[in-house]
Amino acid sequence: MVDFRDRVAAALRARISPKGGVAIKKLANGIGRSAETIRLWLNGDTAIKVEDLAAVARYLKDPTLVAEIFRDLDAATVRKRFLWFTDRGFCNDAPAGHAEFVRRHLGLSPLLPGDGAVYALRNLGWVELTASGTAARLRYHAKGIKRGAAQAARGWLLDHADRIFSLSRAVFVGFEWAEAAELSVARIVAELDLAAPPSAVPLCRSERKPLDLLPSRLGEVLRAWRHAPDDAEAAAHAVRLGGRFSIFAADDAGSVICHRLGQIMRMPRRECEGANLLTWSDPPYAAELRRAVLEAREDGPTHREVRGPIFGPPRHFNRLALPVGDNIVTVTELRRN
Repeated sequence: MVDFRDRVAAALRARISPKGGVAIKKLANGIGRSAETIRLWLNGDTAIKVEDLAAVARYLKDPTLVAEIFRDLDAATVRKRFLWFTDRGFCNDAPAGHAEFVRRHLGLSPLLPGDGAVYALRNLGWVELTASGTAARLRYHAKGIKRGAAQAARGWLLDHADRIFSLSRAVFVGFEWAEAAELSVARIVAELDLAAPPSAVPLCRSERKPLDLLPSRLGEVLRAWRHAPDDAEAAAHAVRLGGRFSIFAADDAGSVICHRLGQIMRMPRRECEGANLLTWSDPPYAAELRRAVLEAREDGPTHREVRGPIFGPPRHFNRLALPVGDNIVTVTELRRN
């Protein structure tokens, strides 16, 4: 019988040194375990829990870790499983694949063109999941997702959290898929709660407005920018909006990276800063913000009024987006009504 403690120890020793105290302490802090526990794993003196191994793999950002340890699992153990979570809150196995299940469920001819799975995501509000061994991949439509499907997927993920080491998701936002990998179950569960809130919670809305309708403080920032673009941040601080001054970078391919969030922005800073907007756990708002940044990159100064839930709580604010050097900066001002 294979002693997986030895495999875990060998795999960890290949990635961190038992004598490298700093590396061990960083890993311990990163996964919420003691340095002594890490050393026991490195020496093969104690077994590692499934959830701890998953946390190590995520912290090291090394999806090969689990595969290396469980490299000889029987193929039947890691066969793919296709699941649909429906708008009525059911979890259905789709042994012949997602598209085949939709066609059979709706009574559609297999000769009809089109992707049945995409139809179910967009028009039925279902959530699709593919599980293979310790990996899982989720897909849903940002605007089409139904609360029943989101809650069913959420429950399944929580029930299987101790068996999932690698989790990814794809969300259809606007006209493209927003993909993110190596996510935690807790992160996806929170995202599903945001994606399909109770019906009483409004969706995020954004409307482009003329620059001459800017609130007075944002108008001061715009005037300073017109005089000298580099003065925009100082102007924001002068009108007490410095804590809402954020910096983004965009490229010709449409990627937008958050370099810095305003200090008082109520958003998950560790998740957002340094990341592509389309990997954020609030895809609808991330897509809206991305569009605003790309607009400013193309058109120059832009003004939008935004209202609705953003990472949970409802917000209502005006946003000014400005090109400054190679970046795009945004300044927001909350509305009181």
